[in-house]
Amino acid sequence: MPYTYDHIHLKSADQPKAVAFYRDNLGAKVVDEAERAGRKVTTLQIGGVTILLSSGLNDPVLPGSADVHMGLEHFGLKTDNLDRDAKALKAKGVKFLQDVTQNRPGVKIAFIQAPDNVRIEILERS
Repeated sequence: MPYTYDHIHLKSADQPKAVAFYRDNLGAKVVDEAERAGRKVTTLQIGGVTILLSSGLNDPVLPGSADVHMGLEHFGLKTDNLDRDAKALKAKGVKFLQDVTQNRPGVKIAFIQAPDNVRIEILERS
């Protein structure tokens, strides 16, 4: 069965704060806000990537699982000038987990910390 990308869903302990982070620091556009299953869900777009951001507090445990699922390794955003963007993000007070590094020829990466322990890789391919 062929699959195609649809969205990333992030659960947040402070949903308005998380929406503001993605909007103010990464240029996310708010494309929808809705109430679903008793919680606010905001749909964001960053460079064609759809992110659903909802409150994760008081979620029911899914059948077959022991806990409310909290898990995301990271997601990646590509830029054409990582050094410029890193400087701008640092000026805004964004926390860097890994500063800009050349991890292989033609690829520079950095990792930032978003709300709710979400790690974001920002990369530049030349």
